[in-house]
Amino acid sequence: MATSKKKMANKKPELELTSARLKKQLKNGQAVLVGPIYLRLHRALSWLKAAEQTEQVDERFIFLWIAFNACYANELADLSKTKTSESSAFSLFIKRVIQHDDETKIYKLFWVRYSQEIRLLLDNQFIFKQFWEYVQGEKTAAEFQQAFEASKRACEKAIGKGNAVFVLIELLRRLYTLRNQVFHGGATHMGTVNRKQLVDASAILMRLVPAIIEIMIVHKELDWGRVMYPPINAK
Repeated sequence: MATSKKKMANKKPELELTSARLKKQLKNGQAVLVGPIYLRLHRALSWLKAAEQTEQVDERFIFLWIAFNACYANELADLSKTKTSESSAFSLFIKRVIQHDDETKIYKLFWVRYSQEIRLLLDNQFIFKQFWEYVQGEKTAAEFQQAFEASKRACEKAIGKGNAVFVLIELLRRLYTLRNQVFHGGATHMGTVNRKQLVDASAILMRLVPAIIEIMIVHKELDWGRVMYPPINAK
């Protein structure tokens, strides 16, 4: 019997880097992986494991974004002092991750495995922030279109030059808009309107997040920042 489109969309990808494998790496280095870096990655791996186990693409996307968030987010007080937006925070984080991607895993992810899906997401106006600013009357149609076309040209140029940092940051800005749609009730659970971008986004994050976690484990000597909401031993 043929597999339904819904089942194909929710099919879990085969992974090279699993939460179990990464957890083993993390525990093998636990003697030196202490404090914020261990807590940060322990949390991220718990959400990655949840993403691996679910059959539902909406849940997978949510769990993967939380796992990504656990990797980069610093405590709220730091963001408040510097007035750094969440988008800027993960942009700075991505630059650092790619700088230390010794095996160019993220580059290969973008230019070999998911190049077509990434291009489609970058060309999708419905996950482009300025499109919704136009819909809400904050921008004119001409302003939105100009910004969208300029962004696409910049991405094509970056892809042509192999600029993984620029492309990944632009992609994550698109996915952040998709994240806002889902997290803030702007989408229907298991709806059909944004299904394709959710499927593609989840597939990319399912490989990107483990790659980021492994880079952080390998470069455990770096200061990845203070974690948000550290555990408190209340008496």
